[in-house]
Amino acid sequence: MLKSLGRKDLRDEMGVFIHINDEASLVLSLGRRSQNHDKVTNDKAFLDDIFDCTRAMCRQHWPLIKVGEGAIIGSFNTRVRALVDRFGSETLSEREHEIVQLILQGHSGKSMARMLGVSPETVKVFRKRIHHKLNIHSQGELFSRLLASLTMITSDHVGDPLVLLRQNPKKQ
Repeated sequence: MLKSLGRKDLRDEMGVFIHINDEASLVLSLGRRSQNHDKVTNDKAFLDDIFDCTRAMCRQHWPLIKVGEGAIIGSFNTRVRALVDRFGSETLSEREHEIVQLILQGHSGKSMARMLGVSPETVKVFRKRIHHKLNIHSQGELFSRLLASLTMITSDHVGDPLVLLRQNPKKQ
């Protein structure tokens, strides 16, 4: 099913949002290959007719979906935040990891220096070490590595997402 995401032969698509419970919502992505506008009205009426049944089935089967042992249970935002917080934690020193977190939060070099009680030059030294360890040359590349590593996460991964990226250098 995931292979269908991003198909180029679709002429029309729609997302159906289904509220499961306070911690989860489901999005069903539906696509059309033809451009027959008469069918659009019929399809919308059909979807309206089956929505209640579809929602009931999704809510019924949602508890049957197994979440991997050790996975963070909760909202998508909580999961992503936890993964971002661990980004680089197994590769960088504690201070380097702290600086990466501040960079990802949008802090400037001066702001980081003030928050950490060090000089801006010390922050520059740490940034150079981070760039060397991660084999990057810019803040943009840091964000790129973060996003690439997050795409490799499985539901049972609880460690540093950067480790997965380093194990699969083709994705870097």
